[in-house]
Amino acid sequence: KKKKVWVEAVTREREHPTAMTTTATMAATSSILILAILAGSLLPSGAQFADPPPPSNETMPDSITVVDVGNDTTAVPEEPVAEMEGEYNQGVEDCIYADSPLSRRQVIADGYPTLWAAAQASGLTDAPENISQKLTLFAPTDEAFSKFFEENGLSPEEVLANQPLVLEVLTYHAVPAVKDFESLASEPQDLPTLKEGSMLTIGTNSTVVGEASNATIAKGNIWSCNAVIHEIDTVLLPQSAVDALTGGAP
Repeated sequence: KKKKVWVEAVTREREHPTAMTTTATMAATSSILILAILAGSLLPSGAQFADPPPPSNETMPDSITVVDVGNDTTAVPEEPVAEMEGEYNQGVEDCIYADSPLSRRQVIADGYPTLWAAAQASGLTDAPENISQKLTLFAPTDEAFSKFFEENGLSPEEVLANQPLVLEVLTYHAVPAVKDFESLASEPQDLPTLKEGSMLTIGTNSTVVGEASNATIAKGNIWSCNAVIHEIDTVLLPQSAVDALTGGAP
């Protein structure tokens, strides 16, 4: 039986408030070196969502629909997603939302140890983080990483020691634009990733389809200063990573 969870968002006034009636996304180019991504804990039952705080220069809508995306439900946004110029402060040194001041690196380091270890091993955390470049990150849980290690007969130490492999996998989980859950749920779509030439496909029922593995969004709309994070239950693999793991072409 399908279930829907309706969450009422708080309306906060700003000095110069303006009404937002829909959420939106804006594609923007981004450098690989600003990425530091992923990890977390899979929730025990159903899906949960972190309510987005008020944007730094906008007023939140009176209400936002958040839909349970457990295995037995279909996610449908309350309103269609519309494009809005300048959404999410893309390209400027301001946070997406004023009430989410932590950078994506801080959020990952504080709450996602496996992914943070992978980001450090890849060398991505060595470069300064560019707050002006906003991303969408698909974050595999700790359980997802454990499954990945077991299925490939590898230890975490073996994987983390392979810097090129870790870099390929991590950049494959990042999209150089802000895609909140509602915009992902609105329609199937292809998303370019920070791994050059590679795409992810967003399907029905909150699925994320990769070149060599698929995942389901278990928790959406985790906001940081410069990224929105969606937790997923499986590590997404580009074909090149599978070839490297199986001894095929690099």
